[in-house]
Amino acid sequence: MDPSSAGSVKPVKHDKGELRARLDEWIPWIKQHIEADKDIPSVLDLVRQAVNDSNGKDLLFAAVPTGVSPEVLEDCWGDKLAQTRGDLAVRAAVLCCAWWNRALSETELDEWSDSGDEAFIREGIEAQCLRAEKTLGLLVRFLSIEDCPGTWRDLRWEILNSYLVKDWDRADRLYSRAEDLHLKTDGEISALRGQFRFLTIFGNHIEENVRKVLTRDDVRIGLNILFWEPRIYGQTALMSLTR
Repeated sequence: MDPSSAGSVKPVKHDKGELRARLDEWIPWIKQHIEADKDIPSVLDLVRQAVNDSNGKDLLFAAVPTGVSPEVLEDCWGDKLAQTRGDLAVRAAVLCCAWWNRALSETELDEWSDSGDEAFIREGIEAQCLRAEKTLGLLVRFLSIEDCPGTWRDLRWEILNSYLVKDWDRADRLYSRAEDLHLKTDGEISALRGQFRFLTIFGNHIEENVRKVLTRDDVRIGLNILFWEPRIYGQTALMSLTR
């Protein structure tokens, strides 16, 4: 899932109408990849599927074109969510676009040094990354806890969205809502929430230890990477990484 591959797309100036049309073309692809009888794929899983599918890749790149101002993108995404409240495919499509936009900014940041003449350019890209991260967070929180559909399938997906933007308070409240709605046994929800709270505190330490064992610096198993999905893990959870 390499955002730098999007660099092959030439910067094109898009107006809001054209950008909305591109988003509307992207949404059906997302809808096709959300199966009603299975868990809703995370934003990261949907993006992975898209970049490994020629049609999905073209649609995603077209929906997040280079050379478009953040204001235009944000207006397009916000308007779409406001007009289609409760539409899962639309929400998933918009969050995928916002995550991809953030990934593109982070990839661009890696190309510039923080010293010499490039430092000024890097500062501008850092600001762009922070804006993209903030936008993704706002879009996740666009759906309030109270308005989340009252099924474990939906709440589980929103918990993952909260992980993605490191909104631990929102994730915690979603676990509490699942408990209030009795979507799982009280013991199971308590275990899931306790496990989540443990990982918010000790997750970075666990990641560091796994890197030492594997002697690799590229291991990412944080909550925001969605390595830890909302399910109960046993003592052998990390064995697959350390073999």
